[in-house]
Amino acid sequence: MPRARRHDEPGLLHHVMNRGIARRPVFQTQADARRFLALLTCCSRNGSLRVYAYVLMMSHFHLLVRSLDGNLSRSMGKVLNAYVRSFNRSRHRDGPLFRGRFLSCPVRSRSHERTIIRYIDQNPVDARIVSQPHLYRFGSARELRAGNPRRALFPEFRADR
Repeated sequence: MPRARRHDEPGLLHHVMNRGIARRPVFQTQADARRFLALLTCCSRNGSLRVYAYVLMMSHFHLLVRSLDGNLSRSMGKVLNAYVRSFNRSRHRDGPLFRGRFLSCPVRSRSHERTIIRYIDQNPVDARIVSQPHLYRFGSARELRAGNPRRALFPEFRADR
């Protein structure tokens, strides 16, 4: 049975997530997380994605992104494929890292958007890694709290959350 087509259109906001196979770590080092963010930066700068919120946990990630060209699958595929190739090459391994294709849920209202942002920011707190979202190193809450809404990494990151 063929898989269902992902609903996407230019300008649509998505909550994107994926988890490692068997909940294994996909970000084992800070360098891994920085590499993933660098790949997202490339998609952001080439105009295919706009990133509004993110959190990179050890075994999974959450993103709130806008698909600017209506091709979320292609953009995220480039990011994930490049990341997995880099991860595998640096560890002399092969095979999949993520459990399957990424999940995405369209976000169609401001209230839903705010709920997703709170959910993303709260992830490390719920995992009992930090006591407050802005204390987590690889989340957008830290950038906003520092007054630097990822301008260097995501030039169009919205500061008016």
